[in-house]
Amino acid sequence: MKKIPFLLSVFFLSLPVAMPAQEKGFVLKGCLPGMRDGVKVALLSSEDLSSETIVETTAKNGCFELRGKVAHPILCTLTTNNLDLLAQYTAHPDSVNTDSIRWTYTSVFLDNAEMKVEAARYSDLFTDWSVTPDFRITGGEVQNDFNEYNLSLYRAFNGNPQKDEQTETEKSWDFILSHPHSVISIYFANNMLQRGYGLTKEQVDKLEKAVVSVPADTARFTLFKNLIEYAKQTTVGAPLVNLELTSTDGKTVNLEDIVPKDKFVLIDFWASWCGMCLYAMPDIKKLQEQYHEQFVVIGVSCDRDEKAWRNMMEKKKMPWKQYLLSKQGYEDFFKKYRVGNSVPYYTMIAPDGKVMKAPSGVEEISTILKLYCK
Repeated sequence: MKKIPFLLSVFFLSLPVAMPAQEKGFVLKGCLPGMRDGVKVALLSSEDLSSETIVETTAKNGCFELRGKVAHPILCTLTTNNLDLLAQYTAHPDSVNTDSIRWTYTSVFLDNAEMKVEAARYSDLFTDWSVTPDFRITGGEVQNDFNEYNLSLYRAFNGNPQKDEQTETEKSWDFILSHPHSVISIYFANNMLQRGYGLTKEQVDKLEKAVVSVPADTARFTLFKNLIEYAKQTTVGAPLVNLELTSTDGKTVNLEDIVPKDKFVLIDFWASWCGMCLYAMPDIKKLQEQYHEQFVVIGVSCDRDEKAWRNMMEKKKMPWKQYLLSKQGYEDFFKKYRVGNSVPYYTMIAPDGKVMKAPSGVEEISTILKLYCK
């Protein structure tokens, strides 16, 4: 399950002061034969990049119990590990046999309800699936919906952990359309809306009509309504939303004014601190050289440190024009483009000036160029 993006996590961090917490807290417990005393059990938040620990405990007599309270239903990871247990019997930590280390990671949609881990034995806890014929977490309407969705995935892939994104997306759409009031539906919908130029106008309209209300999580529904409005401006085939930039000679320019017509244009949004951005640049350079007559690259940095931006440009010597997001451009980029987990973020623009889509990476950029360029 993919993590919810930065923009959404910032929104939710403000919720405890914006809405009252539910009076009733949660309890998640389980008794699993084979779980030894000393195994650490924890719940970690999974809707932001920090993965903060919500609550943790230690198993005793094969059982554990986690208690707390959340302001709204939230995707978490239930983890178990035996590292502390192994350390008790090992003189030197470096000498621990890695084959004896056991970690489990299980997605759970935590709500203020009584929840239970159901499995015949500890070894049934599965990392690749959050529900199997031998294991599930029950309790609360939200988690029950989560189980229904994940069980449909499990059956679609016959239990094979090698999932494909297209099938997962199809299953997400199926669930949204059949569960218009579910927290799981709004979770999927908000994830689909997380990055601009990822959906068609028809898909955005379909989402808006499909999710009509979510009484169990009004905060997510409010966010959904806001995201829908931005998404309408950044659908596949729409004009490029303008951003204010600073050129290398310090002049203020508009993104819409520097995109050439009659060519395919890739806007590479990057940053000096982004390893994935820098790693992809040599491959982008090869594509630019291969399709130089029909293809142009424009670099736009979201660095807040201008010196770091200039130093990295000098180091990498990228052969295309470079710009820096201004303060206003930076705010608009994250707000209007909904870039979620930040950069790298790419937009491919057709010769008519319309945005073709936001490619996921160099491989998809290459596929587009092979399809449209001679």
